[in-house]
Amino acid sequence: MSITIRRAVVEDLDAVRFIGFSTWPPTYGPLKGARYVLDALDSYWSADALRTAIEAGGIDVAETAQGVVGMAEVAELGDDLVLWKLYVLPSQQRSGIGHELISAAKDRARARRRGLLTEYVSENSDAGRFYEREGFVPTAAPWPGTAAAWVRWQDDPGRIFTLRPATTEDAHGCAAVHHASWVETYSELLPASHWETDTLEQRAATWQRWLDGGVAVTVAESAGQIIGLAIAHTGRQIGPHAPVRDRELYSLYVLSAHHGSGAGQALLEAVLPADVPAQLWVAAENPRARRFYERNGFTPDGARHVDETLDLAEVRLVR
Repeated sequence: MSITIRRAVVEDLDAVRFIGFSTWPPTYGPLKGARYVLDALDSYWSADALRTAIEAGGIDVAETAQGVVGMAEVAELGDDLVLWKLYVLPSQQRSGIGHELISAAKDRARARRRGLLTEYVSENSDAGRFYEREGFVPTAAPWPGTAAAWVRWQDDPGRIFTLRPATTEDAHGCAAVHHASWVETYSELLPASHWETDTLEQRAATWQRWLDGGVAVTVAESAGQIIGLAIAHTGRQIGPHAPVRDRELYSLYVLSAHHGSGAGQALLEAVLPADVPAQLWVAAENPRARRFYERNGFTPDGARHVDETLDLAEVRLVR
């Protein structure tokens, strides 16, 4: 089953509410009673509350061929992020959708170098086991008097990174990330002859020219090594396609060893904050990158371009 995780938009409001109204009665009715369920549906699952969360960029949805089948809501709480909601339609549970949603929530926490808190009804042993499998451990409640069970997830400290502007001395580090990412992503899409001229040395010379020329680049660094980079600037004309957004993501690369560390999310948000309309071009046959951008609100607008030099088809994504 193909699962897409993406930021919710206002048009998803009814589908998100349907998830709440489908999951709460069978889950919490036997544990807490009908009044508890009705009060929650009237407040936490009201159209106004969900619309506010969607417009703030706090809700992810899981989408399959059946439509929107799951949702997760994340917000700030003190020095951490908190996962307020994580629900999957009963007919779609135990299919990996909850894991994919919580992985996206962890990406948000990694990108901000925060922990991720969540709570569950203490009588709900299934929820407790789920969060334990996902690496959450019991923690103190953020305020006294709560009857809920609170758990917390924290990323491996060995994967900590920092962001900074690139300098002219970073040409080789940027080239190493750029070249390795291309080899990892495009080896099966490009002919072997391509790599005879596309070498690390050639990339380093190009990066030195770019950085000496003042190109603004943000890099992610871990243990003194550049592990990722991002560039955003004004929207460009690509082939016959005029830009449809003022801002465009030109490049975003992270070494594969650091995929899942949150570095890619942090780089994207550093050069293109979540509330900035933007466009980007991505290889049509790069499903991992497309899923990442879809989670961040980018969707295809129908524009397609073939890079004749590489014979590589690209599609434009916009938000």
